[in-house]
Amino acid sequence: MTTLEKTLSKLENKANRIEGSRMPSLLEIASLLSHYGIKHEEPTKSFSRSKKGYSMHIYFSGGRAKKLETTCSYYSMNSYSYAQFILSLINGTIK
Repeated sequence: MTTLEKTLSKLENKANRIEGSRMPSLLEIASLLSHYGIKHEEPTKSFSRSKKGYSMHIYFSGGRAKKLETTCSYYSMNSYSYAQFILSLINGTIK
């Protein structure tokens, strides 16, 4: 299984709320988005309340963007919804 296939599998497991599944890193997600030609920013280091992580924007629908920030508690608690969003972009259901 290639790295991209592993990343896609991780996203699918997370989107389906498989117990024990882990969200892929933003660096892995960025590689996957590049492979599918989806416009995004490269992940940059992010700091929030003494937490270290990464953040990035994914662009869709007329320049709108969705921000993924690993230091945000919302991201941690709702990572399955981010996985669903990314898979929808890849599958072309969100343009």
